[in-house]
Amino acid sequence: MKQSAAQITPETAVFNAKGQLIYHGRIDNLYEDFGHTRKQATTHELADAIEAATAGKSLSAGATPAVGCYISDLE
Repeated sequence: MKQSAAQITPETAVFNAKGQLIYHGRIDNLYEDFGHTRKQATTHELADAIEAATAGKSLSAGATPAVGCYISDLE
């Protein structure tokens, strides 16, 4: 869990082939804020991170804040 830097659920982490964390954060922007949902996501951060990792590229944003609940028992 510490390697992923996850602090909120749902939050995702993507590692490159060398095991380096290249992205952590939201999956997409479906949830704008608590109680505010879009009809459909307009950005897809997880898909972009997976695509970058498989192509051996880096991302311009290594983290994007997620909307959700904090994971309370992180240690």
